[in-house]
Parts: sequence; C-alpha cells; structure tokens
Amino acid sequence: MKRLLTVTIVALIPACGPGPEEPTSEAGSEGAMTEAPIRSELPPPPAAEGFDEDELESAREQIAKLEAATSEDQVVAALSDLGWIGHPVAIDPLSAYIDDPRKRVYETAIGALEDIGGPDSARALGGIFAVEGQEAAKLRAIEALHYIGIDARDEVTDALVAALGDPSPAVNKDARLALIHLADPTIGARLLELYKDETTDPRIRGALANILRTLGDTSIPAS
Repeated sequence: MKRLLTVTIVALIPACGPGPEEPTSEAGSEGAMTEAPIRSELPPPPAAEGFDEDELESAREQIAKLEAATSEDQVVAALSDLGWIGHPVAIDPLSAYIDDPRKRVYETAIGALEDIGGPDSARALGGIFAVEGQEAAKLRAIEALHYIGIDARDEVTDALVAALGDPSPAVNKDARLALIHLADPTIGARLLELYKDETTDPRIRGALANILRTLGDTSIPAS
C-alpha cells in the first residue's frame, strides 16, 4: 500500500514568516539487503483494550504458524493474518521481519505494523533505521510511520528523526517531508529541542534546521 507524502506548510512559531516549499516525495531505489532480520527491543505488549480472548488466541496461532513456516508463502500468509487480526501481541514477532531481504516479506510485515498502529508499532518500525542498506524497506517504513502519525506522536517523531541520519538521500528526503507534513506545535517544539542539543548528530541537526526553516522559524541560520 503506497502512500505519497504531500506537504502542508504551517507556521509553528509566532511572528515568523513562511519558509520555502518542499518538493513532493518520490520513491527511491532499493538498497543492499542484509541477511539477518532485526529483533526490536520492545517491552511486553500492553493490555489490549478492545480485543477478546478469541482474538488473542487467533494471534497466537498465527505467531506459531510464522515460527513454523518453511516457505516464503507461509511466512507472508502468517504476517498478513497478524496484521488483519491487529492484536498488539504480534508487534514483536512482526518486527523481526521488517528488514527481511525478501520484498514480499518485509512489505507485508511493515504493512501489518502499520495496520496495528500505536506507539509500540511506531517504535518497532523505527528499528529499521539502525540497519545498514535496506533503502526500499526504510522508505516503506516511513510511509507506515506517516500513516500512524499523531496517534503515536513521540515515537513517530523519534523514528523519523533517526531516519534523517540515514546515508540514503531518498530516505532523508521522505523522512523530512513526513515530519513537515505531520508537524504541529508539539512536534515543532521537539524538533527545535533536538536542533539546539549539541549532542545531536551534525547530519541530523542540519536536516532539522532545514525543516524548522521550512516550518517558518526564521531564527534558524541559513546553512
């Protein structure tokens, strides 16, 4: 499920003029794939409100099928069913496949986390930005984070800021556009805080400066 990021520029800081308009995002090319999937360090899933015991049991059955899968089709089917069920108990197992070298697998895993949504899914998706290469998976993860959006504002912001430090220009661009589009006063204040923090990676600080100027902060010096 491809979502093109569109940009709505809003002034987040009083008495500041509008910044330059950002271009729309374009899909990047696929990067080198690593062999071993990552496993996010997530806390135990919270009590899942709105789910009954039958749905929990269904999710556990699909997790068991995923662990026992011996073919790509079986893996994709289990991942897809976990996204459809939507129980947060599936977040940790799904996160193990977001950097899988098989396109169908990582796209299905990321899509399932997008469907489940919430802070833990956003945190799991952010794990992809600690992996080398994997440009296509990272671009898809940014789309999912953009979709989750303010439902997990802090976790989505942190994940997209991490993506600003990725070596891929396409990943940097899409993360920047997503942050601009999602920005509200709370996110804007967080971005400014990170920009002013001298321990922030210089590459990320440069990207944050660009975002803040675009959002109307004329106090940020031009690079």
